[in-house]
Amino acid sequence: RSTHSGGFALLDNAELYATDLTVEDPSGDTCYGAGVFARDHSQLEWSGGGVSGAAADEYRSGYTGGAIHLQGASSLEGTNLDFSDNLAYAGGALDIQASSTANLVSCTFEDNVAYAKGGALRAYNSAAVQCRGCTFEGNLAREGGAVDVSVDASFADEDGRYEDNEADSGDGGAIRVADRADLALDGSSFEGNLAQESGG
Repeated sequence: RSTHSGGFALLDNAELYATDLTVEDPSGDTCYGAGVFARDHSQLEWSGGGVSGAAADEYRSGYTGGAIHLQGASSLEGTNLDFSDNLAYAGGALDIQASSTANLVSCTFEDNVAYAKGGALRAYNSAAVQCRGCTFEGNLAREGGAVDVSVDASFADEDGRYEDNEADSGDGGAIRVADRADLALDGSSFEGNLAQESGG
């Protein structure tokens, strides 16, 4: 448990390489990235395992990225990771922002919750995220039930599966794109996603 960011790890212009690593129930009081917080060109490469049950106690005050928070042109390479039951203000599992990048392959996002945007994942402020063969199921947010992409960010998905995600008070049951953001889809499938407003 951490008082501030990075309940499991804090990377500050640093590198972390992990294989078959599972982090359960990391938490903090006022923290971005209750699991991992990375900034200032940090690099995270993670294959196998994942994060579940990550949350900041004060998440409603604006603390984002329940499992992982990237900022400051940091990067994530993630393969075969499971993210479940994570909680944050935005980006219930992952918050990728401020020119950071994420490349995700065969990852699963299930039952993550964001109080505001991006139940599973938020790409924000010139971030770039690529997903290949990932599954988003049962995630919940006010907007962007699974994924929220905004403010010059980009999100590209290949062969992704989006099922039963929900935006319970706004747009984008599966994906919401706004504020000069870009979305590219190739072979993605959508079933049973629900939005209170537009874009179910």
